[in-house]
Amino acid sequence: MTSEDPKDDSAPAKVARKMADAVTYLSTVADRAGLCTIAEDLRAVRRSLMKETGDGSPAAAAGEICQEDEAPLRKAGNEPSC
Repeated sequence: MTSEDPKDDSAPAKVARKMADAVTYLSTVADRAGLCTIAEDLRAVRRSLMKETGDGSPAAAAGEICQEDEAPLRKAGNEPSC
C-alpha cells in the first residue's frame, strides 16, 4: 500500500474497510434468506477486503477469520438454517 493521508476518506484502505462493512451486512441478509452459498461467497469477499485494509492486526495479516466471518447472526427460530 502507499502512504496516503489517513484522514483522506478516499484512501484505498478506508474504502476497503467501508466495503467490507457493507459486505458483512449483505452476507447476513443472504444467510437469513437461506442463501447459504451466496453468504459464504460474500464472507470470502469480506476476508479479501480486510486484507486490503492493512489494519496491522496479526489476524488480518495472517488472513484469519474474524468473528464477523464466523457463524452468521440469527434470530431464534424464524430463519432457515444453512
